[in-house]
Amino acid sequence: MVLATTRTKSVAKMIGTMDEITLSGLDEKEFWLFFKACAFRNDNCEHHPSLQYIGKQIAKALKGFPLAAQSVGALLSTEVSYQHWTTVRDKRKSLQGYDDDILPILKLSYDYLPVYLQRCFSYCSLYPEDYGFDGKELVHAWISQNFVQCKDPTIRLEETGHEYLEKLVDLGFFQKDGSHYVMHDLMHVLAGMVSSNECATIDGLKSGAIRASVRHLSIIIADYDKDEHVSNSSEKFDKILQKVSWHKLRTLMLFGRSSIHLSGPLRTLCNEAKCLRLLSVTGADISSIYNSSNLFHLRYISAYRVSNPAFRQALTRCYHLQVLDVGISGNLDVPTDMNNLVNLRHLIAHEKVHHAIDCVSNMTSLQELKFKVQNVGSFEIGQLQSMNELVSLGVSQLENVKTKEEAWAAMLTHKEYLETMFLSWENSSMSLQPEAAEDVLDGLQPHQNLKTLEITGYGGAISPTWLSSAFSVTSLQILHLEECREWQILSTHGMHSLRKLTLIRMLNLMELSVLDLST
Repeated sequence: MVLATTRTKSVAKMIGTMDEITLSGLDEKEFWLFFKACAFRNDNCEHHPSLQYIGKQIAKALKGFPLAAQSVGALLSTEVSYQHWTTVRDKRKSLQGYDDDILPILKLSYDYLPVYLQRCFSYCSLYPEDYGFDGKELVHAWISQNFVQCKDPTIRLEETGHEYLEKLVDLGFFQKDGSHYVMHDLMHVLAGMVSSNECATIDGLKSGAIRASVRHLSIIIADYDKDEHVSNSSEKFDKILQKVSWHKLRTLMLFGRSSIHLSGPLRTLCNEAKCLRLLSVTGADISSIYNSSNLFHLRYISAYRVSNPAFRQALTRCYHLQVLDVGISGNLDVPTDMNNLVNLRHLIAHEKVHHAIDCVSNMTSLQELKFKVQNVGSFEIGQLQSMNELVSLGVSQLENVKTKEEAWAAMLTHKEYLETMFLSWENSSMSLQPEAAEDVLDGLQPHQNLKTLEITGYGGAISPTWLSSAFSVTSLQILHLEECREWQILSTHGMHSLRKLTLIRMLNLMELSVLDLST
C-alpha cells in the first residue's frame, strides 16, 4: 500500500485509487494543549488567567492547524504581556474570512518579524522546496546581500547571521534537522508569496509571472532535463528568460545539472547581468555560461567546475569577493595573484588549493585556512602574522619551522577569533631533535579563546608550557593528540573547560593527570 498526502484535491483525484480522506485540524481540547505549550513555553500559564482567556480566543482563529499553533504561539512567547497578546488577538479578526487557508495565519507571524529577519526569510524562497539548508552557507548568502548588520565591530557578521537563523528557528519559520535546517512546505509557499516583488524561481519550463522588479532569481533545472525530448524546449526556455530584467539581478542560483540546451540562452542573457552579488552554478561549468568581465561586483561565487584558465585568472580581480566555494572534494588550479582577494572571508576548497596560495598573508579577511609550511619565503609560517580574522587554522609540515622565534612570527596569541587549530608534523620528521620540536610548539601558543586543538606527529617529550598553564587555554573544550610518540607527561589541570580528550598512538606516555571532567 502506498499512502500519499497532498493539499491539492486535483492531485488526490489523479493519483487516488480510492476515495480521499480529508483531514481536519486538531480538536479544540488537544489543540489548546499544544497551543499553550507553544505560547507559554516554560512559563506556567496558570499564573496568567487573563492571558489564557486571550490565548483561547486566538486559538479558535487558528482552525486547529498545528503549524499555525507553532508559528503564532512562538510569536506570543516573545512577549508574555497583556498588551502584546491583545494586539495579536485583534489581528485575528482579519483572518475570519479565510476558511481553511493557513497562509494568512502564517503571514500574521511574518508581519511581526523585524525587517532584517523578513528579508532573510523571504530570500529563502529562491531555494527548492524541501531543500536542506547548510546554516553557514545560508548565512554567507545573506551577508553577500547586506542583509546582516552589526554595529559592534568585535562581533563577526557570521555570528550575527547565525543569531538571525536561530531566531527564525525559535519563531517556527525553520526547523533544525540534524546538521541542516529545513523549511516546512507551507513556510516555503509563504516565503514565495511575500518575496514576489524581489525574488522569482524558474522551475523547468514552467513559466510563471516574473515581475520587472525582481532582483533575485533561481533556476531549477531538474524538470527541464525531463523535457529535453520536446523539440522546441530551448526556445521555450529562452522566452522565459527574456522576461527577466537581467541588469537588475543581484542573485542568480542554478539548481540541478545543466544541460547542453540550456547553456546558450543562459550565456546570452548572463552577459547582461553585470551587477550580480551572488552566483551559484554548481551543476555546470561556470565559465561556459558567465562572462568573466562581469565578475567585479560579486561577493559570493559557488562553482564546482571552472575549466577555462582565463576565467580562473579573472577570479583574482573579484576584489569584493567574500565567499569562493569550489567544493571541498574538488580541485582548482590556483591562478597567480590569488592573494589579490583581500576581502575573501571563506575559501571552501580542497586543502591543496589552500596550500598553493602564494603570499597568503595579503588575504587578511580569511576565516578558515589550511597552511602548509615550506622553505620558501612566500610560504613560511610568518605569512600567518597578520591574519587575525582566522576562526579555523590548520598548519602542516611544521618540521620546516626550526626555531621558537620562527614559530612566534605567526603571532597566534593575537588571533582572538581562533576557535579551532590543527598542528601537524610529518612522520618522516621524527629524526628532528626533540628539543627543537618542543621550542617550536612552545612558540605556537594560541589565544586563550581557542576551543579545539589537534596535534599530530609532534616529536617532543614534554607538553608546551602554555598547554599546562592555568591561564593560557582556559576555553579549550576538545584536545586531540595523535602519534606524538615521544610525549611522556600530560596534565590537563589548567584546562577547566575541557570536555573531550582523545589520545591515539601516544606510545611513550607514562603520566597522565586529568581534571575531573564531570565538574
